[in-house]
Amino acid sequence: MAIPGLYTLVSETVTTAVTAQAQTAIDNLDGMTRATFEATFSGTGGSTAVALIQSRMGSAGAWREIASIDFAAAGSKSCTVVSTAATPAAFATLSANSVLNWLGTELRAVITSTGTWASGALAVRVHVT
Repeated sequence: MAIPGLYTLVSETVTTAVTAQAQTAIDNLDGMTRATFEATFSGTGGSTAVALIQSRMGSAGAWREIASIDFAAAGSKSCTVVSTAATPAAFATLSANSVLNWLGTELRAVITSTGTWASGALAVRVHVT
């Protein structure tokens, strides 16, 4: 993949509850130092939606949570920035709307939603540099 570049991590219709639905990873992002995520969620009904952004070092590495983008209502937008930093002392499950400044060589989103949505749509794009 080209760095810098703009990529789509999620473009999904969300009408029913889903649990930890992993999206296709974007790979070959060696040398990435910053990732800016733009997330939008639209629709009516339902309760919550979460786009959990994960990264890993190469195809054999473990997926690590680096950003949690949480929506309590449809019609929301979020912009989140993650940059490289020293390796964290520990990787852990992230709380709502939080970030861990660590980037590997691959990115993916895992989506979870609750409730039933009418015309629900979740999109996450990332600009990497």
